[in-house]
Amino acid sequence: MSRLENLTEQTAFLLEKQKEAKKQTTDIFTDLLDFVDVKIKEFSALTQEESEEVATLERIHDLLSGHAQQFVDDVQEDIEFLEDQLSALTDIQKVNDEAKAQELLATIIEEDEELLPTEEFKKEVAEEAAAAKSNLLEMIEDVKLAVDCKVPVAHFGRTGGIIHTPEEILEALEQKIIKNGSN
Repeated sequence: MSRLENLTEQTAFLLEKQKEAKKQTTDIFTDLLDFVDVKIKEFSALTQEESEEVATLERIHDLLSGHAQQFVDDVQEDIEFLEDQLSALTDIQKVNDEAKAQELLATIIEEDEELLPTEEFKKEVAEEAAAAKSNLLEMIEDVKLAVDCKVPVAHFGRTGGIIHTPEEILEALEQKIIKNGSN
């Protein structure tokens, strides 16, 4: 199989995985938002006046809805990019002049850039997609437990994807849970 055929097959596979991820994640967030809606109705039924719990749950709903929409928008952008790339690759395959086809292919991928064998590529993409979905489901479960008031929640994070050291985690646990006896 030629480099062009490999890249075309891998792009098509990645495109389908992105479409699957968009649908699955949309379904997961819809389920979570429905769950929060039920909790809002439950708390609203307990009191005639607007409670702090209801207002908090409504803010949580709005934040989750915003995150869900941002994710869908980001994935849709990826899908559109992959569709354009796949279309370009398909057009390149129709070029009869091999030198011209290679020149066009070089605008998409550098000549010396190595491609994984297609089966290995598919396996890695599938594993990464499964891990991402698993992580999302774990976070969703944590949110549901917190919204359902089944576990105490305390913020311990920072922006930028910076990973906490084990020492920082231990210190936070000692300060927030062990010493204070609460969150």
